[in-house]
Amino acid sequence: MALLARWDARARFGMALVLAVATLWVAASFFVQSIEEKGIPPLLLTYVANSLFVLYLPTHALIRGWRGSKKEKIEPHGSMLDEIEQQEAKTISYRGMEMENLLQAGSTKGPEATDQEIAKAALKISPLWFVAEWTFNASLMSTSIGSNTILSSSSNMFTFLLAVLLIGEAFTVTKLASISTVIVGIVAVSVADSEPSNAAGGNSMVGDALCLLSALCYGLFTVTLRKELADDERVSMTFFFGCVGLFNLVIFLPVILVYGLYHPGFFQITSSDFGLCLIKGLFDNVLSDYLWARAVLLLGPTLATVGLSLEVPMAIVAEFLVGHAPWAGHFGRTFLTFLGGALVLGGFFGLQREELVEEVYL
Repeated sequence: MALLARWDARARFGMALVLAVATLWVAASFFVQSIEEKGIPPLLLTYVANSLFVLYLPTHALIRGWRGSKKEKIEPHGSMLDEIEQQEAKTISYRGMEMENLLQAGSTKGPEATDQEIAKAALKISPLWFVAEWTFNASLMSTSIGSNTILSSSSNMFTFLLAVLLIGEAFTVTKLASISTVIVGIVAVSVADSEPSNAAGGNSMVGDALCLLSALCYGLFTVTLRKELADDERVSMTFFFGCVGLFNLVIFLPVILVYGLYHPGFFQITSSDFGLCLIKGLFDNVLSDYLWARAVLLLGPTLATVGLSLEVPMAIVAEFLVGHAPWAGHFGRTFLTFLGGALVLGGFFGLQREELVEEVYL
C-alpha cells in the first residue's frame, strides 16, 4: 500500500509537471505571436532562444562534478540529478515528439558515448534543430495557434515514416492506420485554414506549410540523432543540447549578420525587444525542458508524452477565449478544426499505443 501511495504521489506530481509544460508551450506560442507582431524577426528570436541551450553545459558539468565528488555518499540532490541524467539518456521530447523507441531500438549495450562523439553528433544535427525552430516560430506569423499546435503534433508521423525509410524500422498495420489518420486530420485543418488568417495578417496556408515543414524537420532531427548515436546506451542529453546551443550560437551568427545587412531595420531591435527574446528562450526552451525531464522521470516517457496531448485542446480553448480563433463563428471551419484536431490526436495515440502498453504492463 505504501508503494502504491508513493506511485500515486509521483504520478500526480508528474502530471502536474506535464500540465505545466503544456501550459508553458501554449503560452509561449501566444507570446511568440505577439512579439513577432512587434516586428521582431523569427530568425532573431530563434537564434537567441536556441543559443540559450548553452546554459545546459554548466548544468552538465555540475551534475558530473557531483556524481564524481559524492560517489560514495547518499545525497538526495545528487541522486535526483543522477536519475535525470540517466533518464535523459533514454528519452528526449519536444512539443510531444517522443524519441525513446528510436534511441533504444537496435542499440547494443556499448560503452557510454564520449563527449567528443556527442559533440560531433550535435554539430551535424544542430542545423536541423535550428530550421525546425525557425519554421515553427515563423508559422505563427501566418496561422492560428490552434492550427499550429495541431499540425505540430504530426511530428510523430514524420518521425515514424522517416524511421521506416532511413533506418528500417518495422512498419505495422497499426502505424499505417495511425499515419493515415494523421494525414486526414492535417488535410481537415488545412481546409479549415484555407481563408486568410487573422494571425499577423498573413496567409494561413503559408503558415500551415511552415508548421508542417517544422514537424518534418523535427522528425528528421530525431531519426538523424538515432543514426548518429545508434550504439550508445547512455547519452547525456543535457550535454547534447548544450552543444546544440553552442553550435547554434557560433554557426548561425554569420547568418544573422548577413541577414541584418540586407534588412536595415533588423539591427534596430531595442533592448526591451531583445529581453523578450531572452524571456521566450528561458521559459519556452530551458525551463520547459527541465520540467519535462522531471515529468518523464516520474511518469515514464510514453505516459508523459501522451499527457502532452492536452496542449491541443488547451490551445484551441485559449485561442477562442482571447478572441483570436479565425474559425470561430463559422460552423464549417469550426467543425473541420475540431475534426482535424481529433484525427491528429487519434493518430498520435495510435503511434504511442504499443509503447504505452509495453511500459505499463511489462
